[in-house]
Amino acid sequence: MDVQNLDKGKVFIRFATRALILGLKQIPGAGIVLELIEEGHGVIEQVSAEQGKRSLKERLARLEAAMCLTPEQARTAAAEAIAEARAQGEAISAEKEAALLDIVSVMPATIRERTHVTLMQARRRGTVPTTVIPVGEGFTREEREAYYASLFPARRPCFRAQDCLLNGNPEWHLEALIGAGGFGEVWTARHRFLGDRLAVKFCPATTPMPWG
Repeated sequence: MDVQNLDKGKVFIRFATRALILGLKQIPGAGIVLELIEEGHGVIEQVSAEQGKRSLKERLARLEAAMCLTPEQARTAAAEAIAEARAQGEAISAEKEAALLDIVSVMPATIRERTHVTLMQARRRGTVPTTVIPVGEGFTREEREAYYASLFPARRPCFRAQDCLLNGNPEWHLEALIGAGGFGEVWTARHRFLGDRLAVKFCPATTPMPWG
């Protein structure tokens, strides 16, 4: 994807971050379920309203670009939004910043999980994407907000790229997040020397964290 389109994804991540800055009820630890003010309604309403200012084509383009971002690109976009908020007088502690960066780094994978297959199927069948992805006026406000709510990770992620597998074998490192939800995270892992890859699923409730 070219730089211009990636920038559209970063725009989506930045205003999602701004919404989270105001909406986080507490600073979650690793694996802790996110608590948002008013059950997240304020956060989701902001994201939905911001998207609603754009054309249907632009709304979808932002989402498609956002799901192509790497976790590091998402973190960079989030850091920019945090810096802007601080410049405008918002008090954001280092602890809250760290939590926001971790949460937002998962968003591209979450957006991809909720959106990619539906888009692929629609285009394969010749269906207009905005009739199956609830971002337009053909859907109720509740349906649009439920969709945008699903794009936020359920938990603060427990792992990061380059963490080693928790089996005593330092040659296997986590490479990329495939998906995350309320019950766990799925990562690709790569062997440092052989180059072999495998998929690994972690359940936060039972898996020890590699960082505090």
